[in-house]
Amino acid sequence: MATARQRQHDRPLRAWNETRQTTLVEHGRVARTFWSRGRGLLGSKSLPPGDGLLIDRCSSIHSFGMQYPFDALFLNREGKVVHFVANMKANRLSRHVFSSRAVLELPAGTIERVGAQVGDRLELVER
Repeated sequence: MATARQRQHDRPLRAWNETRQTTLVEHGRVARTFWSRGRGLLGSKSLPPGDGLLIDRCSSIHSFGMQYPFDALFLNREGKVVHFVANMKANRLSRHVFSSRAVLELPAGTIERVGAQVGDRLELVER
């Protein structure tokens, strides 16, 4: 049986770009624990449209061991995009973004599709 702490980390996530009035994630998840943050998307075969992973307390990411490219939005404490990486390929390391508090990983092409830019404000809702 899962503990209350484990259930807290498994709550579904919805991400809305308030600036662009577009949905980024309909059924994502949040990584808050040491292990879930370290694992990230490793071991998954794809990231379907509408899915995503929010990595809390994160200012840089890597794609070592990944099997597919993905997009990443780096967010500050207020939920504003402070940096992004579009179509991050396998075996790469992002730069360290000092003002980042979290990173939202998305299916490749999402940033281009919705026109996300630095300065956009996101609303993140855990259900």
